[in-house]
Amino acid sequence: MSITVINGTNFVLSSPSDPLQVLIGGVACGSVTLINTQTMRCVTPAGTGKSLSVVVRTGFQFSQISSALLSYRSPTLTSVVGCTFDTALSVKLCPRLRNAGNVTLTGTHFGDGVSVVIGTSACAPVHYISATTVTCPIPAGSEALTTIVLFQQTGAFAQPFGSLGYAQCSNGSIQVDRNPECKRCDAGSFSTLSGSANCDVCQAGFGSLGTGANRCDECDPGQFSPGANVTCTSCPAGRATRDQRSGECVDCAPGRYQPDSGKFDCMDCPLGRFSNVTGAKECFAAPPGYFASCGPPGYQNAAGCQINPKPCPVGTNSTGNRGQCDDCIPVRDISAGIE
Repeated sequence: MSITVINGTNFVLSSPSDPLQVLIGGVACGSVTLINTQTMRCVTPAGTGKSLSVVVRTGFQFSQISSALLSYRSPTLTSVVGCTFDTALSVKLCPRLRNAGNVTLTGTHFGDGVSVVIGTSACAPVHYISATTVTCPIPAGSEALTTIVLFQQTGAFAQPFGSLGYAQCSNGSIQVDRNPECKRCDAGSFSTLSGSANCDVCQAGFGSLGTGANRCDECDPGQFSPGANVTCTSCPAGRATRDQRSGECVDCAPGRYQPDSGKFDCMDCPLGRFSNVTGAKECFAAPPGYFASCGPPGYQNAAGCQINPKPCPVGTNSTGNRGQCDDCIPVRDISAGIE
């Protein structure tokens, strides 16, 4: 409780039923006590501001308005309670989005009707508990370290109190400008560290499935990725990868084929069938009179095998779709000896 002493002249009671009154900045001072005609005292009302007027009323008479006679102390901030304390940064780390709970500010000389600003955002509504304690809901934010300022209605403010910040974006996501909402890394990119400003793209032969990845995985056999924000993709039919971590698919060479997608290797055309193009999804049957083979079974991997069908040698023939030609059946002349 603070006592204000007023000095002047002609301080008298007009009547017992109409006691003296003292107004400080328009607010009544409590428990006015007349000491003599030149002195009185009262309990200073709670308030804020500087250079406030003091007026004495007795009956229907008022003293001349006197300004710059009384000022309240400016507020001070001594502590901030709320969120999780990060010992490394020596700050309170709050969730970046709303519904992060309340922050409690303690100090001195707050006064009713104060406002609180965290960073550049208002912490509102402010719940006034006493002249030393207020609470308010934490606004969304993104700064790693920001200041808290408490303002009185009159404009007086406490010195900025820098002990509150917002949690960093977790790995797999990044902060974009000052947006409180973290952005997940796109598919085909990643971030390994919390608080990253950019997502790194996966290298060729690696990919990330879906958004928000904190690393890239090797492409499986039969899959490829050229990198630059592209996920691993199955090789189409007629193509295959040579190994893991492949950045591209390779066309099946002539004499080989692959009818399915997502395969690691191409297959040799079977006996009796051939392929004379790259990227074949199937092999074609050797036509009648031709054969498709480089030799006996097991010899098909020789260079140039099953690329083009070969004509049957003289004295042999094939009905088609054959890996070899058969000898022609001798024809006996039965006309000899006939009379």
